[in-house]
Amino acid sequence: MIKNHEFSKLFPGGTKLPQIDAIRDTLKVIDINGLNQINYHIIKKSVENKVFVDGTIDGYTVAAIDGTKFFGSNKKSCPECLKNTKGKKIHCFHSGAVMSTVGMGPKLVIGFEMYKPGQDATSKDEGELNVGKRLIKRSE
Repeated sequence: MIKNHEFSKLFPGGTKLPQIDAIRDTLKVIDINGLNQINYHIIKKSVENKVFVDGTIDGYTVAAIDGTKFFGSNKKSCPECLKNTKGKKIHCFHSGAVMSTVGMGPKLVIGFEMYKPGQDATSKDEGELNVGKRLIKRSE
């Protein structure tokens, strides 16, 4: 994503982006539960401030869930990595399902849930439907 300049619009011109090693080292120690708590308080404050009083589509607050790949590598892996084999190459990656509001008004992430490796069978990674169900149950 860095090589493809996908982050260039997020930073002012001339800003030096971090190297991939720095990003990887940071991602290794990020507390996902802490991110969930921050997001929970953002949603709670949005509800308190009546952000969704008029809804997002025709008076209803509408949310969508979609699975997405966050990052991957052909060289590095961890115990939580999902694996995709193409020929002799193994691609290791992390994916998750994200629930966010759609329609008019602010686009807020309601929650996210990471896919878990080897959950559906001993050699098969968890499917998007199972992750989505877990996300809905946790977001109630």
